Order: sequence, then C-alpha cells, then structure tokens
Amino acid sequence: MEICEACAIAKARQKNTTQDSQGHGKSTIYNKKVYSDLSYIYGPNQKRAYKYVWHLMIDSATGLGTDGFYKAKISFIEPACQQLQKWKTEGKEVKILRQDNAGENKLFEERAASADWKLATKFENTARETPQHNGLVEVGFATQAQLAKAMFNDANFDSEMRLKLAKECLSLANKNCNLAVIEFNNQQLTRYEAAGQEISKWTKNLRSFGEAGVVKISKDGKFGDCRITCIFVNYEDKHSSNCYRMYNPKSGKIIETRDIQWLNKMYFQNDPIRSEFFKI
Repeated sequence: MEICEACAIAKARQKNTTQDSQGHGKSTIYNKKVYSDLSYIYGPNQKRAYKYVWHLMIDSATGLGTDGFYKAKISFIEPACQQLQKWKTEGKEVKILRQDNAGENKLFEERAASADWKLATKFENTARETPQHNGLVEVGFATQAQLAKAMFNDANFDSEMRLKLAKECLSLANKNCNLAVIEFNNQQLTRYEAAGQEISKWTKNLRSFGEAGVVKISKDGKFGDCRITCIFVNYEDKHSSNCYRMYNPKSGKIIETRDIQWLNKMYFQNDPIRSEFFKI
C-alpha cells in the first residue's frame, strides 16, 4: 500500500525505540559505559540560575554521577577530557560514552580524540529528539533536581535564594545520590564503593542543607564583629572532613571554613515555604 503524504504529515509520530537502540544494556563493569548530557537550570519565569550549564556523567554499572557547572555549553569540554584522562590513568578508562548529537558534544568527541588527549573512548551519539536513548543521565537529572527541591523546601529558601544556590544544592544532591547503597556484584555497597572509590571524609561530619552556623571572619575595627551567621550549602571535597562551604547572606559569597559554631537550627527556620520549584 502506498503511503499518503498528507496523512503521514498529519499523523507524524516518533518511531518506536527498541531495547538495542535505546542502549540500555546495563554494564557490570565500572566505566565500561558512561552516559553524558547537559542541562540548563531554570527558576521562575524561565530565569536561568546564574546562567550555569549543568554537565552530568552517569556510569551504567554503578549509577555513580560526576557533575560540573559551567557558564557556557562548550566550557565543559576541557574539564570532561581531564576527567576521562584521570580515569584512564587510574586504570578505569571509559570504553563507551553515550551523548546526544548536539554541536558541543561533537566538539567534545573531536577534542577527546585530538593529539592533546589521545583518548580511545568510543563516542555514541544519539539521534535528534530521542532523549530515551540517553535515558540513564536524563533520569539522573530529574532525580537530583527533585532531591534539590526537597532540600530547598526543608531549608525554607525563597525564589531568590534558590537561584543563587542552585549550583551548590545540585552538587550536594549528586553527592547524596552517590552515597546511596546499591547491590553490586552480590554486595551491598555505596555507589562510591562500587566504583572502587573511598567514601569521602565529609561523611564523618554530616550537616543539614540550610543549617545556620556562626563563621569566623576578619575583625571589623575595634568594636566590629569578628563572626557572622552563615548558611551551610555544601561540603568541601579537597579539604579536611570538617571543612564546609558556608554562604554569607550579606556578601553573597561562599566561605570555605572549618571555624564554625553550629546553632543547631535552620537559618530560615521560622519562614514559610514561599517559592516556586526549579525546572530542569
């Protein structure tokens, strides 16, 4: 039977995807297959949060997430190549990396194969408008965004604060997801352990997102205060286990410090939840 062009245009639909074309054959080896994607972070009225682009890579075997935040789409390329090289040096080279066929991802593939990096990772580019082919990382975005919303709700952050601290909250959400216990090779392990990594030191000194703490700062003259109440927003990976990232509401800056007197309460503990959710 011949195809009617008018009917085909009127009833156009996406072609069914099969298990093979979706690429969901789950690996049992860490970094054998990694899913990668980018997303913008939107607040109310489609306002981008500091214009950051969120890059996420999810391992197929363990679900371990590796994230980054950049001010332009192409800015993720060099840090991503550095991460792939780091895994290669550690003997955990990524065999297959799946991503969509956007222009910046094609540049990523070219850069990884360039003379500067010489990475042997095989890139699989999905077809246009088929996010289900890259479903693992798409689900990762949704899961971490929902966790971030829950943390913002618990901390009673308003719209403005959510936009300012989206990067910190989503980074913390990724850390929490990586601490989830999964069954891997008949063992109950965190995603960090399943990937052969040590559990981060900060897990020994856990705090609640949005918690208030008095932080030591430089003295403001003879009679000025030498401390200020700040908000806990994230852990600092590259320092000691009791080093935290604290947000100073007055300056709008992040302070990395261990000199904190915890008040054992939320900074906005008496404020009602009064903000719209994020949209990823």
